[in-house]
Amino acid sequence: MAQVFKTTGDELARLVSTTEAFDTEADKVLARVHAEAAKISETGEYLDSIGIDAVPGRKGVIDRVIYSDDDGALAIEFGRKTKDGGFEPGKHVFAKAMWG
Repeated sequence: MAQVFKTTGDELARLVSTTEAFDTEADKVLARVHAEAAKISETGEYLDSIGIDAVPGRKGVIDRVIYSDDDGALAIEFGRKTKDGGFEPGKHVFAKAMWG
């Protein structure tokens, strides 16, 4: 009978996370984030703040993190309270890029 060890998933994730194919897929997601951000970015500052990094993950996996280092990134994504007490909805740039 075949056996699958508990660590098989982690081992595969470690192997895949260092491949060019993994980088290619992460770059595709980054391109979708840039495309969504371009729709709402008037000055280009928010668009320019979006980047990607390889970071150490769980159990030796190298994860890719797509981020914005714009000070207003959270408000842009999720919305914000306005000065008059109303609410300006978020643009959901990252969510739209991931899930349409």
